[in-house]
Amino acid sequence: QETLETDINADGKSDKVWFKDGLIYCELSGINPKTLHSRSIEDFSDSADFITFSEATNGFHLNVNYMRSGFSVQFRYNKKKDVIETIGMSRYEFGPASNDGSGESSLNLLTNDYLGNWNYYDMKTDELKPIPEIKAKMNLKKQTLTEFDTKIIETYISKCVALYYKQKKVFKK
Repeated sequence: QETLETDINADGKSDKVWFKDGLIYCELSGINPKTLHSRSIEDFSDSADFITFSEATNGFHLNVNYMRSGFSVQFRYNKKKDVIETIGMSRYEFGPASNDGSGESSLNLLTNDYLGNWNYYDMKTDELKPIPEIKAKMNLKKQTLTEFDTKIIETYISKCVALYYKQKKVFKK
């Protein structure tokens, strides 16, 4: 598995993030170094093609990619609370061969702002058509790394799908 080395807690020293046995681990440097880990995300990791980490300001992204879809979760170090917490998520879908339902979305957990850019396949015209951008409020509780599990991702995806179908129904009228 890949290990990301970056300064997460802004102390000028490298910290480490890696994935092992269904858990995300983070080793923070400092006067009192500590290693934290998430709850199990094995549900997603078993079927994922790639799990990677990438740098973010004062944190990191967890990227989980499947054959035709994937998601990313942004974690950031909160100096006041001395915790690593989720601050954003995004996802993409390519849909089936017709690309019906393809697109991408993002959620800022600090402001609860959701943006979705999705497409649908119009059977009458045999064309892939974009639906208008979805802007909505989506309230999901931020989690610390030690609380993080698949439930927040599952909730985000199901709410995102519901918004897509609602917007698609309105747009196709």
